[in-house]
Amino acid sequence: MSDTRGLAAKKEIILARNTLYALIRDYFVHKGFFEVETPLMLPYSSGEPFINSVNTIYFDLYNNRYQTHLSVSPETSMKKLLAAGYEKIFTITRCFRNNENLSGFCHNPEFSMLEWYCLNSSVADIKNECRRIITAVVKALRDSLQIRYGDITLDFNNWEEMSVAAAFRRYTSVDLDKLDSWDQLIDRAEQLGYGRTDNADDAFFKIFVQDIEPEINTDHPVILTEYPSFQACFTRLKNKKYSTRFEVFCAGLELINGGEELTDPQEYQTRLAYFKHLRRQQGRQVYKDDPDYPACLDRIKAAAGAACGLDRLLMLVTNSQDIREVLLFPGRDLFAINSE
Repeated sequence: MSDTRGLAAKKEIILARNTLYALIRDYFVHKGFFEVETPLMLPYSSGEPFINSVNTIYFDLYNNRYQTHLSVSPETSMKKLLAAGYEKIFTITRCFRNNENLSGFCHNPEFSMLEWYCLNSSVADIKNECRRIITAVVKALRDSLQIRYGDITLDFNNWEEMSVAAAFRRYTSVDLDKLDSWDQLIDRAEQLGYGRTDNADDAFFKIFVQDIEPEINTDHPVILTEYPSFQACFTRLKNKKYSTRFEVFCAGLELINGGEELTDPQEYQTRLAYFKHLRRQQGRQVYKDDPDYPACLDRIKAAAGAACGLDRLLMLVTNSQDIREVLLFPGRDLFAINSE
């Protein structure tokens, strides 16, 4: 009975989500985008080093057994559509991630994602698109560009953009520009008291989460740009040291991850091999490759895209401090996880 009462109390959240999705669809359709659907069950999964898929088994009519994975992201399917010639596409879909922190305030193993891509587009174009979308959503749902989120008053008239290197200089004693190799970041993290890590990614995360993320929990949205090359994932590099990848943060919420897309099949294979090495090093499962994907990349001359966590965006515009407040059936409740 208490569960039913809790669901009944979330009517305003349902209405807000409906309005949010309608706004997003209207925005992209008027910009000439196609809305597309992508599969949620796949025979392969993301090659990213720190994302784990939810595995399952599919049996066909004749009881043949197939190892499958619930989609962690629509990215691969979307890029196949780019390769097929679809110039401007977006999707609103569900994603699934294993090993999520169920007791965290903004994590859930199943979540809603907006993802969009444009052929012949630049990182500057996508960052501007992010500003326009977020600003339009905030204005429509809160009737103001100055909104309250928790203890912070956020001003969406004032966007700040800074590089990751600039953030490290501002909030830590580490100057990324002066490092001769990324292995030196491992040494700097150890000197700062974070212990010895196996790779630059872990060193970066420890410094970033402890020293930088709390500082960008400010009264205005922040776009962090030019992540280090080892943090590029599958975005294009700007130069040998930094990538075109960026992230959008609002009041401590990481909302958007984007950049110019990696379209070089050989570079993709090189990164994928390194990511597999990292996964083995951490004892993570190494997933089956999509055999068609590299050839698809070769048919994309240039593209840029971004992914936005819609549950977190809904948290922002409804002033909800925990993701459970905007989900009808949060994983923490479904699996009876004690958040204490």
